[in-house]
Amino acid sequence: MAGYSFPHEFPTIDPISFDLIVYGSGLPESLLAAAASSAGKTVLHLDPNPFYGSHFASLPLPSFSSSLQSTPHSPSKTYTDDGSDSSSLYYAVDLEHRHVYSEVEFSVSSEPPGSFSLDLSGPRVLYCADLMVDLMLRSGASHHVEFKIVERSLFYWEGQLFSVPGSRQDIFTDRSLTLAEKRHLAMLLELVQDHLASCKVPPDVTTRIFLI
Repeated sequence: MAGYSFPHEFPTIDPISFDLIVYGSGLPESLLAAAASSAGKTVLHLDPNPFYGSHFASLPLPSFSSSLQSTPHSPSKTYTDDGSDSSSLYYAVDLEHRHVYSEVEFSVSSEPPGSFSLDLSGPRVLYCADLMVDLMLRSGASHHVEFKIVERSLFYWEGQLFSVPGSRQDIFTDRSLTLAEKRHLAMLLELVQDHLASCKVPPDVTTRIFLI
């Protein structure tokens, strides 16, 4: 790398030698960079976006709109150690913007700009004993995230969203179910609880509970 002669528009980075170069600041890239740094490796972490998180970021609406409308930068020229040989061991890698979305429609929002943020990759659900949780703890990435429990589940049916009942109280306060449906659903929840508690459920119960 010492033989490089870069143009003036390239920023100076010191040191100039790294064990690992990571491009992008999404979740996989951040985990990799954090794990390598924890192992004592020198890491250069690059991201062409003006925000942190790549496609895993949560952006306010104005930033989200501008990120979709941004124009890709022109590819930078490739420079080698002698300025001509592209097959050299060292070369400059082009950092380019690439669009993820297409056919985007915009409308004027009456909400304040900072009232909510949009998650680019959608919600990500992890189980408490998930291997990803263990990986985030071991890499140190858990210090930079905030976990939130799932408050409720919804399902889409005939143009509407309905809450999935998770307890007897939820079942009997649900106005979309008949009394018979509530009773059978409550029996199903009891069956699941008994199975988790003892794993010894009478075989006739599984048949009787679904007979309406």
